[in-house]
Amino acid sequence: MKSKVNILITNIAHTRISISNNCKSNALIRNIFLKMEDNLQKEDDIIIDEFSDNEIPPSDDEWGNTNDFDDMIKACEEAENSFNSIEDASDPPPENENQSLGSDDEKNDSTASNEDSMLLPSNKQDFDCDPPGDEHFRILKQYFGHGSFRPMQWKIIHSVLVEQKDVSAVMATGYGKSLCYQYPAVFQNKPVIVISPLISLMEDQVMALSVANIGACFLGSTQTQMESAEPLLKNLDSKVGIVLFAIDEAHCVSHWGHDFRASYRKLGKLRSTFSHVPFIAVTATATPTVLNDICSSLKLKNPVKVCSSFDRPNLFLEVCMKSGSVENDLLRVMIKKNGKPGFSGSTIIYCPTRNSTEDVYKKLLDMKVSCQIYHAGMTPEQRKKSHREFVHDKVEVVVATVAFGMGIDKPDVRRVIHYGAPKDIESYYQEIGRAGRDGSPSICQVFYSNADFVTSKFFLKDIKSEKFLAHRADMISKMQQYLNSTRCRRQMLLSHFQGEEVKNFKQSEKCCDNCKKKLKRSQMNNNDSSKQNLDGKKDFAEEAKLLFGAIESTGGAFGLSVPILVVRGSSNQRITDPMKKCPQYGKGKHISEIWWKAFGRLLMCEKYLQETRMKSFGKQNMFGSTVNITSKAKLWLEKVKRSSENIPFILEMSTEMVNLEEAKTALAEKKVAVPSIPVKRILSLPAINSKPTIIKEVSEENSPTLNTELEDF
Repeated sequence: MKSKVNILITNIAHTRISISNNCKSNALIRNIFLKMEDNLQKEDDIIIDEFSDNEIPPSDDEWGNTNDFDDMIKACEEAENSFNSIEDASDPPPENENQSLGSDDEKNDSTASNEDSMLLPSNKQDFDCDPPGDEHFRILKQYFGHGSFRPMQWKIIHSVLVEQKDVSAVMATGYGKSLCYQYPAVFQNKPVIVISPLISLMEDQVMALSVANIGACFLGSTQTQMESAEPLLKNLDSKVGIVLFAIDEAHCVSHWGHDFRASYRKLGKLRSTFSHVPFIAVTATATPTVLNDICSSLKLKNPVKVCSSFDRPNLFLEVCMKSGSVENDLLRVMIKKNGKPGFSGSTIIYCPTRNSTEDVYKKLLDMKVSCQIYHAGMTPEQRKKSHREFVHDKVEVVVATVAFGMGIDKPDVRRVIHYGAPKDIESYYQEIGRAGRDGSPSICQVFYSNADFVTSKFFLKDIKSEKFLAHRADMISKMQQYLNSTRCRRQMLLSHFQGEEVKNFKQSEKCCDNCKKKLKRSQMNNNDSSKQNLDGKKDFAEEAKLLFGAIESTGGAFGLSVPILVVRGSSNQRITDPMKKCPQYGKGKHISEIWWKAFGRLLMCEKYLQETRMKSFGKQNMFGSTVNITSKAKLWLEKVKRSSENIPFILEMSTEMVNLEEAKTALAEKKVAVPSIPVKRILSLPAINSKPTIIKEVSEENSPTLNTELEDF
């Protein structure tokens, strides 16, 4: 790779020495390490942002004016523009500070400047390798401020320093992965090379290490002198000795990761060139499949595999459907501060597009909320200003696209809100990882509508590999399932990353909104045990037979709408005479169209129905799709045909379906406060009246999500 080089060194007194412009390889080595040895008596971490054969484009920015998220912005800008081009084509409980109370198990240990209060005293720790000695603890205390290691931290460090082994580590945000590759440099007084995807991450680490009197510098796309990386690293290794190569955010290596980067895929060249130097790949988000791909791509040699728990017990997880009003949605999670609406602590609001980011930002300004905005359409100076003001508590809220946050070293983010469905389950986990890194209770909320997934699925059209297309579609489907499920949300996340169903999971009110609701219902003994258990499961055999049959009868040539019209006995012009002769025609007219659509979406999430993009003139249609039954559904139908007894079809109801059931119950009991139902879904029930009814009593003030007339249920 050719990279601009403007090495920045921080000495013991934090005096910055700039070596720029005409430095060649040997001069760099001499200036950095020989001068360091003579004058600074300090070790250095060099952080490089890429390792590829491509020349990094020139930049007019000096290091001090570096765009905080330049690399991420470039990667996201095209996606944002695509979102914006199709955006127009796609169609509250009170604040409870106690709801998110969690354990203090997740103290932020990502940099040397963060205190970690949950480390055990050294004499109480149990390691599965030789324990650290007095000198290890002395270095740890002197430079990092900790009295002891976490067991996994020491296992990684021991593997590098003593066993000289490669390591692949998946560690939850806040566990302290940075210490694992920073410590060897300090202990052996030799350089560690850290490859990081973002300039902002490099800046943050250099600054934190400088504060801790640990010499550090970085090479990035903003340096002004071109220099070949391979000779530089070889000279560095031969003259000083490289103790470790660390690949940070290693999920970027994998094709199956949520943030794949082509340049990261080439890092295996380093392993071939420096076969004698240990390598460590660290990330907070990797499934077993992704982890195996990382190890293979980086050519790690029999790596020690370390994985911490993915659980973040201090995060309360909650999902709400959009009401159609940004202001009303946000008011549901805000509190009054000095007579004005505000948030209880630092808050990040993620939006899927630039336009939606602007909309939410303007609403907050109208509400007099102290906030900033961040997206790819802003200038580097504007983005840096937004980042700086949020990190230094000049503003309470930042409204941003997903380009924001990866490089934030702000441990006290109290709330992360996604206003719009996250693009997939792994991106979501990464983004909520920015909340509560200090271990204090924090809240993660999603506001979504089913239309949000239209844009996510639109991007699948550009994927040529059938295998990768299926993988991306599965990630989107799991996100839909997470948002629509009545299961424990934490359990769903953990099951995904562990690659198997997590069982015997202890649920509590501090876990997620679903657990809180179920425990409350259980305490009130308000469940109909003959139809539904505490897990929200129900037998949908009759409904499944009708919908599967209607899809088969219409040839699988339509989306959900036409089969549902058939089941409901509609006289819509799309329903042909042959369709009216289907055995399913009109058999489900006693159930609302809204319910059938919610049921259809549930069947897609559970892999009983498969959505396929329509093709036009050899190209995939932008939004059109057809729905067919899968082999899983066919297997159940075969059992039904062969058996003389009723074959159950047990499914856990989706959030939509639960809301409809609760609305039905509330209206039947003539309650005014109807549960969370989106706009255009206020209901009139045939069980109450034979004609559509309009609920006059429910006002926007009483229930902000109920602000239009009721549709026929």
